[in-house]
Amino acid sequence: MPKPPPVTRIQDYMESRAEVGLRSDEAYVRRLVRRGVWEYDVGYMPVTPAENRYLRRRDRLAQRTGRVDRYLARYRGLSGGVSIEDAFPHPAYLLVRVTRARARHARRLARLAPHVRTVLVAHSLRELRAVQARVDASPPPAADGVFVDGTGVDIDTGRVEIDVITARTDAAAYVRARYGPLVAAHVIAATLTSPRCARMLGYRSTDAGLELVYETDGVSTFDHAEVTESEDRVEVAVVEQVPNGAIAGVGATGRRTVALGRPLASRGVVDANTGTRLRVFSP
Repeated sequence: MPKPPPVTRIQDYMESRAEVGLRSDEAYVRRLVRRGVWEYDVGYMPVTPAENRYLRRRDRLAQRTGRVDRYLARYRGLSGGVSIEDAFPHPAYLLVRVTRARARHARRLARLAPHVRTVLVAHSLRELRAVQARVDASPPPAADGVFVDGTGVDIDTGRVEIDVITARTDAAAYVRARYGPLVAAHVIAATLTSPRCARMLGYRSTDAGLELVYETDGVSTFDHAEVTESEDRVEVAVVEQVPNGAIAGVGATGRRTVALGRPLASRGVVDANTGTRLRVFSP
């Protein structure tokens, strides 16, 4: 049961560029890496000089959001949320969502920060957060088979988005009926846990066979061990049931003893998941 491949350096650059609306296809990003120009602040991604200027102006715009937030806070139930929207090669802009009197507030906001746009929305951020708090305070009963993994306010859709784990096919309708039309469900898994191979740390030979030592997180549970013997090697893997959704575990070491068909002798012990030879584990 292979783990997903790790994110590569190039993939990380691609994701970072996509987050701020810059071209992010692999061939282009590799070309930028060869040019060797890096983002001006902390250098976390390759850029062109024009993109560097764009990012500087974008950061200056972000520093002006405090003025906008303070203005909106003066009017109860006015703000539907503020975000920075990317528009390269045009300047990034602040998108301010208001629930009323859009034209009047747009004129005032334009004096507080450059590149401000306003849009009229039906529900305020205050209203959406109140709905979110109600969901957090009253999760579905376990008997209904719908488990909430996380909640959040989406100012783009004007709804409260909740991640749920359930095998039910009517999850969206169930959530609407329970919490109202401002809540949308996203099913992230059908079961509370899923099997996953643990990272092997090593082994110890014992009278009973092999003690497998592996990395765990303190919240996943052992499911089973897999052992395949051949003339020159023993391939091993440990499968855990890992919680779907957010994991708030801490690093820990797991141990599990497995039996062998015959003594290990000179045979090597190999991680079946990665193909690498394991070393004798020293506590």
